[in-house]
Amino acid sequence: MFPEFIVNLLGYEHLQTGDMKGAVEILKLNVTAHPNSPNAYDSVSDAYLADGQKDMALQNAKRALELLAKDTSDTEERRNDIRENAEQKIKQLTVTKP
Repeated sequence: MFPEFIVNLLGYEHLQTGDMKGAVEILKLNVTAHPNSPNAYDSVSDAYLADGQKDMALQNAKRALELLAKDTSDTEERRNDIRENAEQKIKQLTVTKP
């Protein structure tokens, strides 16, 4: 098994260089390896959003929030950061257009 944070760093490096598809694939692997991690789902949600896959971004942001309710491995501060990021994406992706 590989450490979650290392894969996250690699995924975000791909995002920063404009390789959205690569970032999605890398961060999907992180979700597969760490299926109970709210952060893994929030991160893959960021990649999907950057790649224009809004439905997948929304689905994974919602999953991150679901997992936060049971998360005891992260600090409260970290859980709050994940929650804020996921909620921001959900709000952005569910805004109704006039």
